[in-house]
Amino acid sequence: MLFIEGEAYPKVNKTIRDDYLLINNEFKSSEEKLLLYPNGILQHADHLKHEYTKLLRYYHPNFTEEQTKLEVDKFFSLVWKIANKSIDLNRFTKNSLNLPNGNGLPYFVTTAYKGNRYHYYDPSLGTNPREWAFEVANLWRKETFFNVDEPDEPRLYDPDEDFTYRQISWEAEKAIKQLGKAKAYNLMINLFGILANECGIDNQTIKQLTAQSPHLSYLLNPKDVVEANRTSKLVIDTQYRILLPGYNNLEIKMPTLSKVVYFLFLRHPEGLLFKQLIDYRHEVFHLYNRITNRANMEEMIRSVDALLDPTSNSINEKCSRIKEAFVSVILL
Repeated sequence: MLFIEGEAYPKVNKTIRDDYLLINNEFKSSEEKLLLYPNGILQHADHLKHEYTKLLRYYHPNFTEEQTKLEVDKFFSLVWKIANKSIDLNRFTKNSLNLPNGNGLPYFVTTAYKGNRYHYYDPSLGTNPREWAFEVANLWRKETFFNVDEPDEPRLYDPDEDFTYRQISWEAEKAIKQLGKAKAYNLMINLFGILANECGIDNQTIKQLTAQSPHLSYLLNPKDVVEANRTSKLVIDTQYRILLPGYNNLEIKMPTLSKVVYFLFLRHPEGLLFKQLIDYRHEVFHLYNRITNRANMEEMIRSVDALLDPTSNSINEKCSRIKEAFVSVILL
């Protein structure tokens, strides 16, 4: 088994290098293979010198102590010469064995009856590098061995397992996150429509799936702007859910205290001044008590007092949440 460093993930390389002795023992105990990793061997040369001595004594019991010492010194003299020449061992190994670059990803490679097998590090899984190495070392426990009495079945090609397409997927995920940080929502929605179509979902099905979100429906189908801008009645059911019948009973969701403020203003169409809300403390608490699932009365009182405190910005925050709750699902 050979480990090849990935230029794009130096932290993974360092972990494998630092934990080389543990990982090498895992390969020896699970697959009876040695992990060949030049940089790892160099870092732990002193310890491995002792191990190499034991191996020579086991496989060459006829060696005298002097012969054993000579062989060990010759090997590690070569190792230190390589180290002192500052050779890029990783690149040298890949070029010598004609191994792939792997697009900067670190990987393990071993030989199998059908050629080399590669085990690439997948950064999207967030796996600890040492755990990943241990998992590769124990892969054989999960596999069914080849039965020589039966003809080999051809392995079906799976594009989801193709490294080229997995790399494209990782790059696409990074790009989408960048669009999200930039709040380029229209571009993201356009990608959503393309993705749905490429997955074989027709436009009619997309409309049905997005019916609960007029904003999303409009962005996917701009020609429906009149339909998306229609008005709707507002219904509050017995569970205090805010529903819009004109939008297939779309529910407007918001935090409990924001909903309390919204209901308070619905009960006072004449309008209320923020600085006078403290005068409606009893009504606010009554609404909160009916809506919330809280059972701790003291916590409820503290929440209401903080909401109505004229020196805080709490009421403005709640009003912003109310606006956001509607705007996020309805195109205004």
